[in-house]
Amino acid sequence: MSGPQRVDPDEIINLILQQAPISRSDLAREAGVSPAAVTHLVQELDSLGVLEDKIPTLSAGGRRSTGIRLDLRQFFVVALRINRDRLTFQVFDGSGAAAETTEIPIDFGIEFEPILELIGVAIRRLLEARDERCFLGISIASLGWLFEDDGQIILHTDGFSELGKRDIRAEVQAMFPAVPVLLEHDAKTSALAEYQDHVVQTGRKPVCLLNIVGGIGFGGGIVIDGKIYRGSKGVAGEVGHLGINFNSAVYTRNLETAGFNGLFEDYASPRALRQHVTSRLLEFPESPLTETSTPQEIYAAFEDGDPLAEWAIGRVCQFLAYGLAGLVFVLDPDVVVLGDAFPASDAILTRIRASLAGYLPSVLVERLDLKLSQRGTSAVLYGSYLLLLQWYLTNGQLFERIRSSRGG
Repeated sequence: MSGPQRVDPDEIINLILQQAPISRSDLAREAGVSPAAVTHLVQELDSLGVLEDKIPTLSAGGRRSTGIRLDLRQFFVVALRINRDRLTFQVFDGSGAAAETTEIPIDFGIEFEPILELIGVAIRRLLEARDERCFLGISIASLGWLFEDDGQIILHTDGFSELGKRDIRAEVQAMFPAVPVLLEHDAKTSALAEYQDHVVQTGRKPVCLLNIVGGIGFGGGIVIDGKIYRGSKGVAGEVGHLGINFNSAVYTRNLETAGFNGLFEDYASPRALRQHVTSRLLEFPESPLTETSTPQEIYAAFEDGDPLAEWAIGRVCQFLAYGLAGLVFVLDPDVVVLGDAFPASDAILTRIRASLAGYLPSVLVERLDLKLSQRGTSAVLYGSYLLLLQWYLTNGQLFERIRSSRGG
């Protein structure tokens, strides 16, 4: 008599993670394997202490049933976000719950070696109180765009060239060789978090999700069928570099130079919003805004009805809609999310939609799910956790990692 049908454990684990709680019968059907094969793997997961059982749920047929889900709380991931003024570390357990957060301020002119040293010291400190057998890895999200070639990943960051001196992912990997170390653009990890949230909230998996994050400039992340689209060298998604005004000045990346250089982020980003305000300050002497007003202060003035803020916001919304219209025709996304430093303002979202109606056919506007992120800046780090978990599942290594942590 033959034994139980062989299954791919990571494929089953992935299905459990996506649909938990899920009944054993539904799991077998979704995986296309026999109930006996599922039972065998479930028993093994239970013996490893990573399974919750007998959770009330509904079967695919709508009947009351009991299901299972994974409990990976004893495992953990270190997510790191690199920004111009700080390093942010956040620990997530294997089930995605955020734990400890550490922020380390850095000087704008800091060199590569001190950055690397700060990263190493901070991660080792986070590991001190934890069982390193349950350490799944490090996932780094950085500003700038990535270029991958000849086995190296080099960051290209406007105004922060030190990050591109060496392959920072390889350097961190050398410090922590026992676990995978990933590096991705922060807009892409944010996009992965937004995709996950959309699926949870709506029960629908978008074919294509475009995530645009606003910081100093613009970053973009594209998720197609649940996977980050990186392009051939990792550059895909850099929507801020989209040209929208060929009559403007020659392309330059000097962030200290005021003015507009023809790129999407030069007209519609938070940095551009400040420039719009500055350009008409003398015309609005009653405005509380100044040359040093932050985007947050401009948003607040907009909510208070300040005419200068209303004009500047309206201009940004128009340019944002203009760039989005071109991206819609290129990518045909189901969902567009505006996140990170974008203001959580329904009034601004309404203005963007109204401007889009002037650039897109109504059939496209009506079917486009344009929304604001509910996570804001926290999406980058949560998406970094998801990226690492996805790496394990894609490479078929999560089950073995769980077993090895138990001495198997």
